[in-house]
Amino acid sequence: MMPNSQPPPNPTAGAPVLLSKEGGLSLPFKKLFFQTSSVSGFTLFEVLIALAILSVLSVILYATFRETFRSVEAMEVASEVDGQARLGFFHLTKDFASVYGDTKQPQGANPSSQNIEFQGNDDFHGDTLNIPNDTIQFTAITHRGDDIKSDRATLSYGVEGGALMRKVASVGDPELSYAVMDGVMGMNLRYLDRTTKTWENEWILTDKKSHPQAVEIEIILDDQTPKGRTYKTWVKIPD
Repeated sequence: MMPNSQPPPNPTAGAPVLLSKEGGLSLPFKKLFFQTSSVSGFTLFEVLIALAILSVLSVILYATFRETFRSVEAMEVASEVDGQARLGFFHLTKDFASVYGDTKQPQGANPSSQNIEFQGNDDFHGDTLNIPNDTIQFTAITHRGDDIKSDRATLSYGVEGGALMRKVASVGDPELSYAVMDGVMGMNLRYLDRTTKTWENEWILTDKKSHPQAVEIEIILDDQTPKGRTYKTWVKIPD
């Protein structure tokens, strides 16, 4: 028989133990299943704070993107309006620079007897005095050929249905009418008197007996704002 040997000491006497695969003692149940972890998680308050910060950042980013989009859209509208203004002023300045003035007519003769017109009327849109709606009609040289009189034509400008209309009436040809500028809210014209050197809001050639020295052109275009965008220039009238 084998000699009696004492069992190995049990460091956790009185507590249930598990045997390891090697036959030795394993950790006690209490230490194996109820050991607390040293890593702690987020509390509910910390999670709520993080969500609140995330919400604030989201609102800031959304507002930034929205303002950027609006700025880009406004720049596109302004570019389109500028293009319309350049196109309209091209026609206006070219036609005013071609105004026919018969300087060879007798002193004090009425220009209407030579079929020469220049009539600028001061007007407004309906009952609104804030938006001008001036019109003008004048005789101009449309084709600078050998026979100047055959190249005369009556040109007129006015705002109709949100567009600046150019009308051309010449002898023997049907009247042409087309838009040279879209999105027009109003047009204001002023005329520089050759003698007094003052600007006048209206000019009737039969009353003045001569053409103005220059014409100031002011166009108000719709840029999706209540007052619109104003463009202004002036053109010297030939002597």
